[in-house]
Amino acid sequence: MNKANKILIGVVLALVLFSYWGFFLAYRENVPLTAVISVNGDIVVQLKLDESISKHFIKVPGPLGTSVVEVKPGAIRMKSSPCPGHYCTKTGWIDRPGQVVACIPNRVIIKISPDKESLDAISH
Repeated sequence: MNKANKILIGVVLALVLFSYWGFFLAYRENVPLTAVISVNGDIVVQLKLDESISKHFIKVPGPLGTSVVEVKPGAIRMKSSPCPGHYCTKTGWIDRPGQVVACIPNRVIIKISPDKESLDAISH
């Protein structure tokens, strides 16, 4: 492999990385997010995580007891839960589409997804 090939590979790799990084930032900043809280697969609460909401707590009853979810503009987390290991509370704040907080023993799931109104197309 000569010097010209190495330079070409480096330039192409840099373009791919910068394109990915730019797409990630643009996608994250422009897409309204929706948080879905479910217990045993049934949706309990669905709310938009936009800047107009104020910081508040939601009590979610589960099989082991009540979990407390904390919401702030743009993010959500499991504040407390009656589960034995408290791994769900250690997950911390989630703020991007696809992120999930799961309390398996109490069967409470928090999932972030893009707002359905913001989707341009759906692929099957």
